[in-house]
Amino acid sequence: MTQQARIRIPPGHPAFAGHFPSRPILPGVVLLQEAARHIADGLVLDAEPVWGLNRVKFFQPALPGDQLDLSWSTTETGDIRFRIERTGEVLAEGVLRSART
Repeated sequence: MTQQARIRIPPGHPAFAGHFPSRPILPGVVLLQEAARHIADGLVLDAEPVWGLNRVKFFQPALPGDQLDLSWSTTETGDIRFRIERTGEVLAEGVLRSART
């Protein structure tokens, strides 16, 4: 079952100011952090998750004011496949894996 969420990063977020001043883009680590937070909220986990990033690919940068759509699903092995889009254009996709043993 695929779940979805909307990621909203305010245009005034401090990450935009330093990355890059003449053409601000959202750093990938901030995008991944927001995706992981939304996924954890959507999965209604009892404890804060500890995930490893098994794979990620960035295709396009996220820009100030973008409306970002996140979708994810859990695989049979427990991995979480996710995709982040802007108006149907894929910005990033990857796989999260539980780092708990």
